[in-house]
Amino acid sequence: MADQTRPVTSLDLGFWMRHSISPLIAFLRAAGYSAADQGEHIRILCEHVLPNIGPRPTALHPIKSSLTNSGSPIELSLNLCSGKPTVRYCAEVLGSTWSNDDDIYAVETVQKCLTSLCAELEFSRRWSDRLLETFTPTAEEAKRSQENLQKWMASLLPPGLETKPVSRLPFAAFAFDLDGPRALPKLYVSPKVKEIGSGSSTNETIWNLLRNLEPPITSKAVEAISEFLLEGVVSPSIDMLSIELVDEEDLHRARVKMYIHTTTNSFNTVRQCLTLGGRRRDETTMKGLETLRTIWHLMMQEKDQVTDDYEKPVNDAVQQAMKLFFSLEITPGKDLPEVKLYVPVFAYMKSDADTVENFEIMLKQCNQEWASSGRYRDMFETALYVVFPPLLPPQTSRE
Repeated sequence: MADQTRPVTSLDLGFWMRHSISPLIAFLRAAGYSAADQGEHIRILCEHVLPNIGPRPTALHPIKSSLTNSGSPIELSLNLCSGKPTVRYCAEVLGSTWSNDDDIYAVETVQKCLTSLCAELEFSRRWSDRLLETFTPTAEEAKRSQENLQKWMASLLPPGLETKPVSRLPFAAFAFDLDGPRALPKLYVSPKVKEIGSGSSTNETIWNLLRNLEPPITSKAVEAISEFLLEGVVSPSIDMLSIELVDEEDLHRARVKMYIHTTTNSFNTVRQCLTLGGRRRDETTMKGLETLRTIWHLMMQEKDQVTDDYEKPVNDAVQQAMKLFFSLEITPGKDLPEVKLYVPVFAYMKSDADTVENFEIMLKQCNQEWASSGRYRDMFETALYVVFPPLLPPQTSRE
């Protein structure tokens, strides 16, 4: 509401700097980034991302991001592969004020952040502008989305379970793959806001968007994805879309990602999703499944092997709505998407200590020296235990 809005101040920016710079540096150092590269990534973070996060949390206005389980609008991650590890982070754009009824989904701030990033990095806005234009809700849709939010949340759960209050859905976020000194951003936009606000599925809108990009996503890829969504393995609609921000001449290899979720977490479900219902059976996919099967019990935070149909109970009943997440990643010219799995470990973990131990075992089995050398544990403890202060609203503030 109008009397609750508050512009971002230097105190807000300082708050987000304290909560993000030290953990990011811990990740960058552990992954072997040079001091110069670390400095460049901190500059991008401070100049283009943090000023758009929004006001700091207070007793009256606590953190409202749905990006993370903790409520923080910033999420760090590490991509471990056979080559050099890559640090990544994602930040939800919450806007310059709290509770602004005129722009509850911070579209104006998203556009501002997109403009500054593309100008700084000299990236094309052809795809990103189309994505935002397509899914930015009208004022009436935004209003109805807010009114229907709790009802929609309840519809995802079995009868009798109460949903936790949610102030808003995440609408847009930026993610960055940190490649040496280069920050490679992606724009995330949720079609759910428009879908809930309009009362109609946005799937056909998504398919039309993909077909009409320049260069376009192939009709074969769109058909494979749309058919898979109707087979009952996953939720039949898209939760989130992302597109890479790249140079104009690189749009032909830019990735579009569609995020979906399941209400089951058995390995049978995982197999169905990672093969896109049997459509992907190439050597890389099948070998990846074999490796994943050997560590699946650890992903589910179990010490012993489990059967293919084992359903791991979630820690919180409301997490039954979304037990696993997958992305369908497609580029122009490809007829089938690549499928990637995301496990919400917080839904299954017993403790941080057990989870770190399980990940160390997984890394060893995947021949990652991060486990044997203790780098993973050291990075985790440095970033999250030592220098990452808790995101608690100051009790003395009345702002």
